[in-house]
Amino acid sequence: MRKKNDKPVKKTTINLEITELFMARANDWKRTFVGTLTREKDENGNEIAIHSKLVVNNCKVWAMAPTFDLMGEYNDDAAVLILDYKIHEMKGVKYLIAGNEFSHN
Repeated sequence: MRKKNDKPVKKTTINLEITELFMARANDWKRTFVGTLTREKDENGNEIAIHSKLVVNNCKVWAMAPTFDLMGEYNDDAAVLILDYKIHEMKGVKYLIAGNEFSHN
């Protein structure tokens, strides 16, 4: 307990960024992957977009959608394309960005 002669406690603010987790699945629950998402809001606080990051067998997937449900569909479909259709093994356009190779297919 503070005494009368003690210095006042300085209040500090903490910058905290909350990241949501989600699960994508490729047609069955045995092939599931966890990713992160962030929600984009306008100046009035209305949600306008959702951005996600997902890693499926060393393949990175970035996606954007206007709703959470649509984002789920996009990420589930991406997992199926990577696992069943081997989309990342197909020859695509490759770019070197900041020393890292990115494949667009």
